[in-house]
Amino acid sequence: MPALYTKLVNELLVRSQGMASNSVKHRLYDSRCAYPATVELKVSLSSDSGVQKLKSKLLQMEGVKQVTMELMKEKLTVTGHVKAAEVLKTVRKVQKGAELWIN
Repeated sequence: MPALYTKLVNELLVRSQGMASNSVKHRLYDSRCAYPATVELKVSLSSDSGVQKLKSKLLQMEGVKQVTMELMKEKLTVTGHVKAAEVLKTVRKVQKGAELWIN
């Protein structure tokens, strides 16, 4: 038990000094650990096969929890622990004209 306590105290000291080790720094700055995000994109899809292909690609991404599509609005919503840039990059591999949704 004392060894675990010492390890935790040392990690806190390293964090407070701003000289975090790689493993601690990774946990501090990795967006997948922070909070769930919702990414909205404008994507025009005309066929059901394109919709299914895009949905399966997105669900294979690490951190994606849910994918919803509104075909009439041409709106794609991705929920999970993901970065918007990563989602956009993946969608653009399948559908070239994708862009971030602007309210």
